[in-house]
Amino acid sequence: MERTKSTLQLALAADNAQNISKIVDQVKSGCGKTVLSSKVIQNLQTDCIDSSDKSLGYFFFGAHNGHLAIVKLFIATNVDVNAIGGRYSTAVATAAAQDHVEIMRELLTAGANIKLQGRSDWRSGDCRTDPLFVAALNGSAEAVKVALEHGAVDYWRLKPCSGSALTAATDAGNQAVVQELLRHRDV
Repeated sequence: MERTKSTLQLALAADNAQNISKIVDQVKSGCGKTVLSSKVIQNLQTDCIDSSDKSLGYFFFGAHNGHLAIVKLFIATNVDVNAIGGRYSTAVATAAAQDHVEIMRELLTAGANIKLQGRSDWRSGDCRTDPLFVAALNGSAEAVKVALEHGAVDYWRLKPCSGSALTAATDAGNQAVVQELLRHRDV
């Protein structure tokens, strides 16, 4: 268990592909097995990353903190890119909320569903954790653009006093996000 934790902490510390070789060396010494560098992804999955919700937590942590190399490692181990968890419900929404556009693209390329709503807010009953909304709420025009390019829909735009992406961007006075959303009026 301790070996798993330390290996994953090292993996999460990596923020680019150059650091993966350091992870390989640590896996070789820390997991007690010889890991061939060509099989590091497989061995991280089977020897160092358990299949419980803890590993999903690390996946969401990587998406939240902008660790593209780590997100790629999890994708390579066939993590469910549409898993529900964390504050923003999905990894792509988590990346969108933090303006990690490259991670959004990586997740979407791996099959993440941009329209997945996630959990309802227990206080209001609304699902406001979709990537388009959280990107607009946090003022990221580039993340809004990526979400729209991949088919995101602003489900809340038709409700009076709604929590739509357009409402969030307007309330925040974020002109760039409002302009991007208005370019896609059909959503």
